[in-house]
Amino acid sequence: MEPAWLGVLWLLVSLGLLILANRWFDRHLWNFSYLLSGDEAVADFVHFAVLLPGVVLHEASHWASARLLGLRVGRLELWPKAEKDGLRLGSVQVQQADPLRGSLVGVAPLVAGSVVLLLVGRHAFGLETFLEALARGDVGALWAAARAAAGTRDVGLWAYLTFAVANAMLPSPADRQAWRPLLLYAALLAGAYWLLGGRLPAVPASAWEALAGALAHLAAAFNLALAVDLAFGVLLFGAEVALSSLTASR
Repeated sequence: MEPAWLGVLWLLVSLGLLILANRWFDRHLWNFSYLLSGDEAVADFVHFAVLLPGVVLHEASHWASARLLGLRVGRLELWPKAEKDGLRLGSVQVQQADPLRGSLVGVAPLVAGSVVLLLVGRHAFGLETFLEALARGDVGALWAAARAAAGTRDVGLWAYLTFAVANAMLPSPADRQAWRPLLLYAALLAGAYWLLGGRLPAVPASAWEALAGALAHLAAAFNLALAVDLAFGVLLFGAEVALSSLTASR
């Protein structure tokens, strides 16, 4: 299997785990806030406040991408609102667009969040060191890199930023509305490429190497976000169980 395809698989698995983690936090963060306050509106607000940096990035990326693509934008709202399909943390009104531009606006938060995770991973947690140790298969170096990351300056702040961005960057159901026709078009192009593979120029090896490197960096950034999610998840689950037991004993 080509290294680039291995990178795609690693990236997709990491993204899938992030989606599962996001759903877990959506449920348990709200439950904990409700146990603490006994008020649904307060639980909604706490959920919103905890993820505020990620929510701001999510909606701002919608707004900026729409403007760059020549679409009219209206009101940008940052406030929690309960809806049938879940809790909405923010919104921005964007002109109805063709599937291509609509898909680009919809995926903008994921792109912006990925860039932030990469930057934080590289400059705060030594992502390059992790990748070098992983490439060598050096478990000792991986453990040393993890200890160095845990001891980085302002580690709590960087971990919180990673948590907030990773759990607010995923496209909402409304963001995914324009994806179906675009995915169908991409599938048709991929099918045509496969059928005509013998008549089309081969992709240069250097391009595959560059793609594999970019995918590995992004997948590693997602893995870093998963590690942060795990740490926050243990704390949240422990607090939720303790509070639930305390509430039940009253």
